Amino acid sequence: MAVPRVSGDDLEMGEDYVWRLDGEPFSGIAEDRFPDGSLLGETEYMNGIQDGLSRTFWPSGQLRIEYWLNYGSRVRARSWHPNGQLAEDTFIGGSFMRKHVRWAEDGTVLEATHGE
Repeated sequence: MAVPRVSGDDLEMGEDYVWRLDGEPFSGIAEDRFPDGSLLGETEYMNGIQDGLSRTFWPSGQLRIEYWLNYGSRVRARSWHPNGQLAEDTFIGGSFMRKHVRWAEDGTVLEATHGE
């Protein structure tokens, strides 16, 4: 069965913070596009809550940011510089940051921290 894909503009957030399509909690992928039609970003939803992978792209098509959500809570986030070099990588466990690394555009490590 194909996963439904809709424009993010078609979703509305209710007062209960649940994203809806035509009044019903949305399960599937919402995407947004640059004016030229290329993909700007996409986010997975389950029962109206962000759940799964969310990604945004640079206008070049290069991956810019991705993060994984477990029913609304971020568990990992990564971002890239425009040249494709990984910029940041963060793991989150519970309410604590477990690991965070940040790189310069040339790949030099600028910061590395490890939580509990």
